Amino acid sequence: MRLAELSPAQVELLRIAYAAFRDSAEWPTLAYVDGVIARQDGLDIDDLLADMPAGVVRADGNYVSTSSLVEVTVAGLSLIEEARSDLDQFVALVRRCADLERSSKPDPRGGGTIAVSRSDVAPDADSPVPNDALVRAFRLVQMEGVNWGSSGPE
Repeated sequence: MRLAELSPAQVELLRIAYAAFRDSAEWPTLAYVDGVIARQDGLDIDDLLADMPAGVVRADGNYVSTSSLVEVTVAGLSLIEEARSDLDQFVALVRRCADLERSSKPDPRGGGTIAVSRSDVAPDADSPVPNDALVRAFRLVQMEGVNWGSSGPE
């Protein structure tokens, strides 16, 4: 998939949702994204979402709940340049977790944990990764479902 396959309004929807996520490490509500895009461009979010390619964004196009979120998937984030650093952190986190999983020895009685620390994901002390960037990376891991059994960032 390429950016050219999205309309300018669809790209703007991704950017609005990502900007809110970048600011708070939480995905914005559908009502928020709808309000911003309607004010900026006078567009209807239901139309934009209906024509959005599969796998780019997860959204509940129904206003039943005020907690309905607009989540831009990793595939969707790859279509907007401003998300590059968060995608790099996501890949580093997944890679490190995979390395730790491969090198771990399972406990024959069950359980067993793999802990990932800041130094595991960002070992370069000369260019430390901000905490909010690591939290966003972990949120992306959660959203994409590659963290089965994880307790989340601390």
